[in-house]
Amino acid sequence: MPNKPWRKVWHPEEADYIKRIDLYKPGPKYPLVAASQGLSGWAVTEYDILPDGSVANITLVSESDGDIFGAPSIEATKQFIYFPRITDSKSLGVKAVRNRFTYRL
Repeated sequence: MPNKPWRKVWHPEEADYIKRIDLYKPGPKYPLVAASQGLSGWAVTEYDILPDGSVANITLVSESDGDIFGAPSIEATKQFIYFPRITDSKSLGVKAVRNRFTYRL
């Protein structure tokens, strides 16, 4: 029998050590006002990952000057989907996850 390279296949049941895996994490839409003025900036959102992988309790933690980048960052965060954390074959949520969005032209 020929030797085959060993390759471990990851299985969700073995995910005790994994906090989160992104399944769908779209970027935000660049605000038209910021794009037309050549502005760059950032925003940080915080949210909880629910046991089904969706997100909830989204808040804007901080953003760069001028309330331009917060709203599109929150809208993008609403669309995030994660592979939930699994411990002892149970799907668990993760609290207080933060994501920083950087806007550059």
